[in-house]
Amino acid sequence: NPSLPVMVFHPPDVEADQFKADLGKIEFETKVLHPMDSSWHKSSVFAPEEVNGALLRLAAIDYIDTQMPEVRLAMYLDSDTLCMRPMNGVWSAPLRNSLVAAALDYPALPDLEHLYKLHPDWDRRIDINDNYFNSGVMLLNMSRIREVFKGKLEQGFKDRYDPSWKQDDQDYLNMVFSEVAPTLIMPRIFNFMPEIQMFRHMSSSMLIGQRDLGAKALLYHFAGKLKPWSQPRLIPDERAGTIRYDAYYAIVKRLQVSDVKQI
Repeated sequence: NPSLPVMVFHPPDVEADQFKADLGKIEFETKVLHPMDSSWHKSSVFAPEEVNGALLRLAAIDYIDTQMPEVRLAMYLDSDTLCMRPMNGVWSAPLRNSLVAAALDYPALPDLEHLYKLHPDWDRRIDINDNYFNSGVMLLNMSRIREVFKGKLEQGFKDRYDPSWKQDDQDYLNMVFSEVAPTLIMPRIFNFMPEIQMFRHMSSSMLIGQRDLGAKALLYHFAGKLKPWSQPRLIPDERAGTIRYDAYYAIVKRLQVSDVKQI
């Protein structure tokens, strides 16, 4: 949506100039953040790259909070997302007192409850928040976030960090946001996660349902460890039709991205 300002947050090791060149005529601003400068980064709990990734999202929210006071609503997207359709209607979501609007993550989906046994960590996430959301796509109520955290969201992560967390900053956001007000749960088309690790455990009927849901999605979020840019093209089957790697390859081809291998 060219009428909205877009900012890309990244650590210092990202080649921003090459990134801009690859995207051609798309105008956006990049902002280097140094999440590793946080006062607790020497913790032995994490490898350095894990600390960097866990804090970048929180640092981005804090930056909007403190440096962009005119922004009332912000849409946060992870870099492994693919926008398929205009998302204009999302801005009218009735946030009211909620700090965030987001879609449920897999552990919180009732129809996938039988898969909990395959992922022992999931029960722990549900203990954090019954409406456990995925933080890779969030509509942020920045006005309320400013009132509640006063520029201290990232500091709160340090103060309240729990070693039992498996999704670090996502677990933290689920905890502190839900303490203020219930999360506004958005439909899954707002954040459709084509996760091959998940799909391999689904029945054929569930895969068909996922495929139909994916066909309506506003946004694909490749949230799992397997990404289109690191995987060979999948053999066409129900699972591949659900994952829609083809949509990613089509956009790569159209943009003629220089540093992505065409598969």
